[in-house]
Amino acid sequence: MRISGPEFGSRWDIEFTFEPTDHIRDVLVCAFARLSRDTLRFAAMNTFDPGVWRIDIRLEVVPVPGLVCSLVVGGTPHSGFGITSAVEDVATTVEIASYFQDVDEWLQWPTLPDGRHLTPRIVDGRAVWGRYTGEVVAPIGELTDYVDRLHH
Repeated sequence: MRISGPEFGSRWDIEFTFEPTDHIRDVLVCAFARLSRDTLRFAAMNTFDPGVWRIDIRLEVVPVPGLVCSLVVGGTPHSGFGITSAVEDVATTVEIASYFQDVDEWLQWPTLPDGRHLTPRIVDGRAVWGRYTGEVVAPIGELTDYVDRLHH
């Protein structure tokens, strides 16, 4: 099953190599859409276009099957990571954002215009970008809006 990125507000398509449950599909589509929106003002992210997130299932992982999320760019797998198939909206969004930060060891993302690096975390039940100091900068999915407000 392949879902075109523009259908759900993402720069990347998602391809499931298995038939996901509606819950798995919906949580992952939302997480990748949020992450994609947050990359829009970072030119270095163009490196990953055109890209496809390929989602594989590993049934042999117990007690809950595992999912492997791989970013495929130009037909070549670029990076991948494993998550549980027991996905939850907020926790899965933060987990994917955290793994995506390591997709390229030379790319420091996201950073604010002043160079401050952000990390994903859960605060008050929401997936957010924050600083190590505990400051919440923006919900995941709204970082581009925050950066735009800084420039206007």
